[in-house]
Amino acid sequence: MRNYLLGGIAALALLSSPAQADLFGGIDWTASLNGVDQLTISNTPPPGNQPENAPCIICGTGQPLKNPSIGFNNFQQGGSIDTYNVFSTNVGAGGQGGLLANDTIGLPYDGLLLRALAAANLSATFSIGIDVNTAQHGETLQRFLILDVGNNTILADFNPGPGGYLIGNPINNGSGFPDFFLSGFNLQRGDINDQSQIMFFARITGASDGAESFFLVPAPVPGPMVGAGIPGLIMALGGLIAFARRRKRNGVA
Repeated sequence: MRNYLLGGIAALALLSSPAQADLFGGIDWTASLNGVDQLTISNTPPPGNQPENAPCIICGTGQPLKNPSIGFNNFQQGGSIDTYNVFSTNVGAGGQGGLLANDTIGLPYDGLLLRALAAANLSATFSIGIDVNTAQHGETLQRFLILDVGNNTILADFNPGPGGYLIGNPINNGSGFPDFFLSGFNLQRGDINDQSQIMFFARITGASDGAESFFLVPAPVPGPMVGAGIPGLIMALGGLIAFARRRKRNGVA
């Protein structure tokens, strides 16, 4: 009888204990109350030269970029460093980005900016393109998170578990073209508004040679993102106008 009572007490303690948090950048991130979108990975890369076609959010030093439309973390990779905890940052749009130290929180993107990018492609979803640059082919993606900095919650997660996911055998090794993409991030999940503060995070182990880079790839759909016909087009155009006004207020050409 005593053993049963002890077991029951232990079970109640587990149920009443808080959920396990993830510690990155000195912050305990917990699951969003609206749930966590589970990201999936594909080794079929998005088409085209990604630095020219899609906004970079986490990019290694030396990545060829042409007039990036949003800020990004231009993190440095050294030959003796093989593990990175890197955040995005909305710093340096149109220039060389912001340079964050490892495991350092950056400046978040707001929901208005992301909605405008999606509206420009008549989309509500994003994929994350991954450009791998390797010499020893040991790069492993351990984690990729989409975060709400306003309340320290996880919106979307790629977490393959022990050992991570090997990305060290890329189709297009070197800087300039994507090799993999993560999908499953939907802006219409109910807890992202224009004021939401969104950030991206990647944990990489086994890195060698140049740095890995991550890009936003809006997923186009056959029709407008909101509604259909003229109302949908008006909604998309409104998002672009709001985005342009915001850039002008911030002094971005």
